[in-house]
Amino acid sequence: MFSEYREILHRPRFQLHPRQVHAVLRDIRKAAHFVRPAGNLAVSPHESDNRLLECAQAARADYLVTGNLRHFPSVHKTTKVVTGRRLLDIIAAKA
Repeated sequence: MFSEYREILHRPRFQLHPRQVHAVLRDIRKAAHFVRPAGNLAVSPHESDNRLLECAQAARADYLVTGNLRHFPSVHKTTKVVTGRRLLDIIAAKA
């Protein structure tokens, strides 16, 4: 799955140097909690997005962060689907 993130982080709009991408992925691996989804979902029209929802459900995640809200429900079970900007606003409001 990290290869998919590598592709995303290399997109020109993020303007990240390859070393930065490597460092970000290294830090994510260190902080990550790996989960094993219990089953397959068919909520999104995009199969790869369903995998993210499955992981969020298995982790009992409060939030799933994506730059592509249109392929996700706004809420799935107890997980709210938000943009990175929205999550930062939520965190700032709680501080």
